[in-house]
Amino acid sequence: MPKVRNTAIAPEISTQPLGISPGALARRVFRKRLYEWCPALAYWGRKLGTPVFAVLPLSVPKRTHQVCKDLGATILVYGTDLMEARRKACAIRANTKLTYINGYDHPHAIAAAGTIGIEILEQLPETQAILVPIGGGSLLAGIAAAVKNINPEVLVYGIESNKCPSFTKALEKNTPCVTTLELNIATSLNVPIAGCNALHTANGVVDDVVRIQDDWIIKAMSHLIDKEKIIVEGAAAITLAALMALPKSLKGLQEKR
Repeated sequence: MPKVRNTAIAPEISTQPLGISPGALARRVFRKRLYEWCPALAYWGRKLGTPVFAVLPLSVPKRTHQVCKDLGATILVYGTDLMEARRKACAIRANTKLTYINGYDHPHAIAAAGTIGIEILEQLPETQAILVPIGGGSLLAGIAAAVKNINPEVLVYGIESNKCPSFTKALEKNTPCVTTLELNIATSLNVPIAGCNALHTANGVVDDVVRIQDDWIIKAMSHLIDKEKIIVEGAAAITLAALMALPKSLKGLQEKR
């Protein structure tokens, strides 16, 4: 078990890697997810000619709803948070022939995340450490599993908000458990329960999990605006926040690349 610290060209379309039969893919794909995942599925659903139905909680920005609608997805807004939306999704799924995809725990979503780790090592073979934001855990699990398989010496750290420590809690209990969320700046990472597949994939290949305070995330966002002229959301800045919090947050990284 890893330690936990508190502080323009479309690719070729292929359905084969999805592990879904043509018949199943021809059915409507059902999706419950936040922010970037839902628009991504809506985009590929349109490309593949597969209608997408998404259940989104009220906490998801209306711009995300509109992007999904513009891409052809059917949107149902339900519940105040991800757990309520998920329960509604499962209820709908039980009475339909829709194919359900969990963006933060489906094995294929985890495998897809692993390709990011492969690309990092291919493009930056001298990499010694990789920091990964944590929401439900699929991104961390996929990257860690792929990277450790290629080069076990590379350190992989998971970074999550200290106000949404669902992955930390899951590691402590060795099972996903519902975690109470507090208002925070990294809203895209607000997943109240870690994925079961993600948890057990990540366990044993992640070197450390670090929790970051909002103050550091805000500092990281300000730095990116001021110095790099980049505007990002809190979830995108959380790994930089962990680096800025050195050496308190990541004591083993001072000499790493």
